[in-house]
Amino acid sequence: MKTYTLVTTKIVLLITLVVILSTISATYLFNVQSHHTLYENSLFFLLFLALGLFVFITYGLYYGVKLKDNIGKLTDSIDLKKLPDFSGGVPDVSTVVEGLGGFILTAIVLFFLAWFFILSSWFLVVFLAAMLYWVYFRALRLVFKHSALCKDNIQLSVKYGVIYSLLYTSWAFAIIFGLHFFMIKG
Repeated sequence: MKTYTLVTTKIVLLITLVVILSTISATYLFNVQSHHTLYENSLFFLLFLALGLFVFITYGLYYGVKLKDNIGKLTDSIDLKKLPDFSGGVPDVSTVVEGLGGFILTAIVLFFLAWFFILSSWFLVVFLAAMLYWVYFRALRLVFKHSALCKDNIQLSVKYGVIYSLLYTSWAFAIIFGLHFFMIKG
């Protein structure tokens, strides 16, 4: 019977932070000598990220890593009842008062717009956290189900590493290539 190594979510988070920081550093160093376009920087960033993911997956599969879920479901910690309710609608403002009244009305509108922007930002942060949780934990958990098969087999580990790295990063490359193609044609 093959043994395996359990890796907790905290370790995966730390590895993710190291990969993100090293990717940002590598992109910066890539840009120091000569200025590159946003397209080139994006491709380099994704390539470095895909390489980091490939190394992590291949290493984990070769050494028989399994992920231990010590966080649970991310949605269990989010209480939707505590979020504000926007069902009241927008008040009808048919005329704008000039002078002090217009200033006060503008200040109130800007306050609510800023409040809405901050609230939207928190929704975006929660969405990105859930997305990263899925990619960096749930998806990797599916990958590491092959650990028993790949343990101590470098060829099979590399094969699965290439396949899953391509699967998890190819959509981002497609978006970058597509945007670049339409920017050139447009």
